[in-house]
Amino acid sequence: MLGECQALLHNLFLQAQSSDIWQWHPDPAIGYSVRGAYQVLTSQDSVTLESGCS
Repeated sequence: MLGECQALLHNLFLQAQSSDIWQWHPDPAIGYSVRGAYQVLTSQDSVTLESGCS
């Protein structure tokens, strides 16, 4: 999982003139919660890092 995360972040470049945000895609209305993360990790559906966060 660490290698997959590093690969996703490898081509990421931060820009001073652009603001950045973290958004929890599985529940954008409420946001991140431990319960929500647990539900994603234990669901029957296949989940990748790309679909779990941005």
